[in-house]
Amino acid sequence: MAGCLGFIMLVIVIWVWFLIYKYIGHTPLVNDYCIYFNCRFPDHYKRNWFGDIWIYSPLWLPVLILLVIWIKNNWKFVKEAVLTRKFKIAATIFSLGLIAALYIFISPIIKEKLEIKRTYDVAALAMKDEDYLSALDNFEKVVDYKDSTEQIDKIHSKLFEFVPVLIEEKRIYGNMDVYLAILSSVPKYKNRVNEMIKTVEKVKADDLSAARDKLRRTEPYEGMSEYNISLSSWGPPTEVNKDVNYDAMREDRKVKHYKWIEKDSLGRTIKIKTLMVKQGHVWGEPKVHHYYQNN
Repeated sequence: MAGCLGFIMLVIVIWVWFLIYKYIGHTPLVNDYCIYFNCRFPDHYKRNWFGDIWIYSPLWLPVLILLVIWIKNNWKFVKEAVLTRKFKIAATIFSLGLIAALYIFISPIIKEKLEIKRTYDVAALAMKDEDYLSALDNFEKVVDYKDSTEQIDKIHSKLFEFVPVLIEEKRIYGNMDVYLAILSSVPKYKNRVNEMIKTVEKVKADDLSAARDKLRRTEPYEGMSEYNISLSSWGPPTEVNKDVNYDAMREDRKVKHYKWIEKDSLGRTIKIKTLMVKQGHVWGEPKVHHYYQNN
């Protein structure tokens, strides 16, 4: 019975220790984030100064408890020692307090400086690998550190050099919009960038027009995007039906049924085209059924 009670007490002590470590020793990565969203521990938290101290409490807390117990059991001796050596004790307490205060206030500053250096190193490595977007993102986080401002200017210059080459080669997709947005925020490049933006928009419009012209000559096929069905040679469907209890089904089981009904001048159905759509794409081969035929 005593052993079971001791085990329960140990579990409670460990649980309380963990709760203190979790809720007092950590702060959210983003302020107020956890008020509006469900935070996961430790993914959305970072350890604070108290957590840095508390994580080593299994080492110093037993010593502190034993010290308190010893003082309690030897209070008469401690009292006499304090009265006779109070100056030394006061000096020792003051020194310990000063050390603790310095640790509490300086530790976050040191961590911040180390984080700034780490961010700068990541940016420098990305710059070396010509990953300019990642480099720019990190240099902007530490804009006042070392030569970050000069590196940012260098990235802008690099982007301004190769973006026109990409446009000339019509490689205007991917990160092109991001490149132009970055350059448009630099005053000395703004006029030239506005011209680039117009050129890119025209090329995209031409590409879209050509793609739609090609699509209008293409019949629906298995795997075609649902968005493109109405733009195909079959045109908009006559009707679209959903399976029974469609909204209650899992996404991978939902099926839509597209139908095109063609009639002759007398109103007789002569052709019905059908296809099924599942998870945003044509599922299976589209089918064409012929009915009344003129002789």
